[in-house]
Amino acid sequence: MESVVFLFLAALTVVGIGALPFLFLIGYGKTRTAPRLTTAPSVCVIVPCKEKGENLRENLQALCQQRYPSYRILFVLDSPQDPAYPTVTEVISGVAHARLEYAVPVPNASGKISALLSGIDRSGDAEVLVFADSDIRPHADWLACLVAPLADERVGASTGYRWFIPTNLRSALVSTWNLSTISAMFYQITTFAWGGSMAIRASLFQELGIGSRWRGGLSDDLILTNAVKKAGYRIRFVPQCVVESPVEPSLRNFIRWGSQQLTWIRWYSLAAWVVYYLGVLFVTAVLVMDAVLFGLGGTLFGMFLGVTIGLEMIYGWVGVLTFQRLMRYPAGTFRYKLWYGLLAPIAFLLYAYNAVVSSVKREIRWCGKTYRKKDLADLRRKTT
Repeated sequence: MESVVFLFLAALTVVGIGALPFLFLIGYGKTRTAPRLTTAPSVCVIVPCKEKGENLRENLQALCQQRYPSYRILFVLDSPQDPAYPTVTEVISGVAHARLEYAVPVPNASGKISALLSGIDRSGDAEVLVFADSDIRPHADWLACLVAPLADERVGASTGYRWFIPTNLRSALVSTWNLSTISAMFYQITTFAWGGSMAIRASLFQELGIGSRWRGGLSDDLILTNAVKKAGYRIRFVPQCVVESPVEPSLRNFIRWGSQQLTWIRWYSLAAWVVYYLGVLFVTAVLVMDAVLFGLGGTLFGMFLGVTIGLEMIYGWVGVLTFQRLMRYPAGTFRYKLWYGLLAPIAFLLYAYNAVVSSVKREIRWCGKTYRKKDLADLRRKTT
């Protein structure tokens, strides 16, 4: 009886993993045509800056050089003593539509949210608010592609996502880990606004009281996601707005960061965490079961193990080929395509580890501050 149950679980896992590449294929069919800008509402891009990260100058220049008819950009620093200050002032010198602002601290809010709220207070009469991280390097049409979907009143927010450009085996593993989450962005039930590249109409931002929800909150994008979805609006994922982000140089730090990201999701969107990440744990547990039973002489389980790993590799290859066609970056950006397939099984294992850690994690260390789970009740009250 036990062997029948184990065989059923192994077969179910093969079917589930086999279906995953179709998430990319269906998503590609839905989004292969980039959204076109039919109107050009006035835009304010708000970019919190803290410390001097990798390639900061090039990133800020890319944000200032967007092909968009009417936009302003506010770079928000904590103070002139911030290490990013010299770079920001150098970049915006002579750029009429760019300005430096200073954040006004908001009690109990994260530093990033304080910067965002300060930028919003100085956004003037902008019709669209765009939020971006200073460590992204967008292509010249990023802003136009991000704003275009907001012409549809059913769309509450539009979003891009990050892409880690690999330069070696380690960074290829990090990029593959990132790829394993991005298929969920194509579908309304699982998509979310990503704070490094997201846009919302200023009128809707005010109507939903997102600024008030942010006060005392920690995660800008998950708070915005909850508010937009609960109000019945869609979040439009724009793969053409997936942007280059720097890779964490330490694999250990990256794994710790990955567990932290999943913890944010568990704190703010428990249902999504349960559905997605328990699925990852189930698949991993079945793979371990297959390996153990194969080692004990179960040849059929060895076959299931091999097929499942092979399907995970196919998932990685289909994913990178999909985004090679959707993203607006040079072909050389994807010269490590083979690695995405070979490393996909390892990325799934890392995800399972992150899910386990996030299930018991009670605090997060971020930007020099510690945020604890005991504050969750207050966070939920402020985001509903």
